[in-house]
Amino acid sequence: MPSRPRPPGIPRTDWQLVAGIARGEGAALGEFLDVHGEWALAVARRFVSDAELAEDAVQESLIHLVERADGLLVADSIRPWMYSVIRFRAMEQ
Repeated sequence: MPSRPRPPGIPRTDWQLVAGIARGEGAALGEFLDVHGEWALAVARRFVSDAELAEDAVQESLIHLVERADGLLVADSIRPWMYSVIRFRAMEQ
């Protein structure tokens, strides 16, 4: 079933973004980064002091999200799941 067009100016929910990522929508990943990118980097920096390693941890976490998006159940926020993935990836650095 095709999704209905979203009214302009209304952001997608985390569930809608993850569903879009699962369908391979590049725009959904871009929106996800617009909404959660700075937060994700701040989380990584809590565990890794080096900025480049923190960015690597976030990038690896985003790859993990793309690979797992079709199986994720997102109720309200993706952040608890992302936090655990980012923490794990950062501690691997």
